[in-house]
Amino acid sequence: MNRSKAPDDLQEQIPFVEEVITAFDIPVLKCEGFEADDVIATVTASASPTNIVTVVTSDKDCRQLLSDHVRLYNIRKKEFYTAESLKNDWGIAPEQCVDFQSLCGDSSDNIPGARGIGPKTATELLQKYGSLEGIYKNLFDIPGKRRDNLAESKHNVDLSKRLVTLRKDAPVEIPEAPYAGYNRDKVMAMFKRFGFDSLYAKLAPTPHKLALY
Repeated sequence: MNRSKAPDDLQEQIPFVEEVITAFDIPVLKCEGFEADDVIATVTASASPTNIVTVVTSDKDCRQLLSDHVRLYNIRKKEFYTAESLKNDWGIAPEQCVDFQSLCGDSSDNIPGARGIGPKTATELLQKYGSLEGIYKNLFDIPGKRRDNLAESKHNVDLSKRLVTLRKDAPVEIPEAPYAGYNRDKVMAMFKRFGFDSLYAKLAPTPHKLALY
């Protein structure tokens, strides 16, 4: 609601992006009525805890997916983000992420949050009371204006929690077979059609050098 419309030329490129991904035989998962984050959360939740799951994103909403076997990767910064990183940044555990964001809100995503409650206060409250339920259960122990703001914002906090929580039930078909690589000829044909000359050259077979005797 608070964002400008996506540029038309960006929208036009999305089918071509999917075509490039498909050329590499990488599955494209999407589901009408669900955000991409919900699909990511669904796939992440389906993974065995014996595997390390890496979610390539810098979206803060996905921090709620962190665990001992789930980490995020920021492709721009080229660094991993873990539960330990979250502890250093927000002072909370992954299972407190949704409550933290529900308290703070996010104007860019139209998440109202609680009035007057910023990240520092949200961390203090969650460290002391553990969860939103714990905070509101002990509301009368919280002094002054902070208590009033929380009480008056209860509806917005509950709404924020519903908006922030990623769904893990997107009806997508998750491939069971591991990635087996791509067909070189198919990818090279796609590069040539799109005019990706430098990428085409990288995949092109190296000519045999003539042996001189």
